[in-house]
Amino acid sequence: MSDARRIRPIMKGLRPYYLEKIMHLNPLTIPEMLTHIRRVAETKMLSERPSDRQFAVMSVRQEEPIMLEMKDMVKATMKLVEEIQEERKLGNEKNVRKNVEDKKDEH
Repeated sequence: MSDARRIRPIMKGLRPYYLEKIMHLNPLTIPEMLTHIRRVAETKMLSERPSDRQFAVMSVRQEEPIMLEMKDMVKATMKLVEEIQEERKLGNEKNVRKNVEDKKDEH
């Protein structure tokens, strides 16, 4: 099967945007067609990329809820740390009392 016959079914399977862009380039081989598809995809990706200003605004808007959620997580974590420290402190006091009582019983 020649490349021209193999290219036809591949071209039919392309999305309309790619088909429109690649059809007029008239690729003759499969590697040539793949090269054109990659170039069109890269161009599309670059043209759809938001500008730096839009990206900065989008980033800030997206970070606001995340930052609030992170603050809540940090508060919850700090509360847990304080509780653990308090439990350790109480546990150490109990151990110290037990050791003192054990030493008294030895004498």
